[in-house]
Amino acid sequence: MANFRTAGEFERQGVELVDNSPDEIRDLIAEQLQKVMDPCFSYSDEDEVLQQRFRSLFRPGHYTYGSASRVGSAFLKKYRDLLPNE
Repeated sequence: MANFRTAGEFERQGVELVDNSPDEIRDLIAEQLQKVMDPCFSYSDEDEVLQQRFRSLFRPGHYTYGSASRVGSAFLKKYRDLLPNE
């Protein structure tokens, strides 16, 4: 599944996609606005660890390996139990 790129690929394998909740979307918007508006914005050590745990799911050759994009901090905190351990 790591290489699936369309909803149809997931559906054919019986995987249900779940839309982000309004709260998850709000949290990400708030994080992005804070990054833009606060010149002193920085992520906590915990945020960086969770990002790294998420990024460790991808291996060289995967189309997102090494990407500079981030997953929302609140989202990663909410689902930290699904991430690989350090």
